Amino acid sequence: MLNLMGYDTGIREQELLVVVEVLPALIGHELPGHVNKAGLRSRLHPGPTLCQAGGAASFA
Repeated sequence: MLNLMGYDTGIREQELLVVVEVLPALIGHELPGHVNKAGLRSRLHPGPTLCQAGGAASFA
């Protein structure tokens, strides 16, 4: 988040994701964080099909 605000944190996010993928095998359990599942905020993903088809109004 700080990187997106223009602050230099010194954290190389792409390298962090590589470590996060390998770490569970080294420590023997999954990590509690969600960055490895969600990816970086700067990398956009398409919205769920529901949102593309009309959103919550479709439920009415």
